[in-house]
Amino acid sequence: MQKEMLQLMRTLFGHAMVRTPLKDSAEIDNATARLMTVYELDGPATSSAVRNRCLNYLDGVNSEIEVDIRSMWPSHQKRLRQEALA
Repeated sequence: MQKEMLQLMRTLFGHAMVRTPLKDSAEIDNATARLMTVYELDGPATSSAVRNRCLNYLDGVNSEIEVDIRSMWPSHQKRLRQEALA
């Protein structure tokens, strides 16, 4: 059911959707309970493996958002093409 919903959303919204998956993590839950982000935690709230996996998810999503923002700026078009991001 979730895959069908995701396919429907991608059909409707196309490239306006973030393509990188962001999976729920205990690290996010622990950080928000402290009113912090995962990036603000001094160390892993759970385990190093969970923290690293969570940071990989967050970094992927945030990088995609950054590229989307930069692609709106004409001054960044050339550099994005050089980086093979546009």
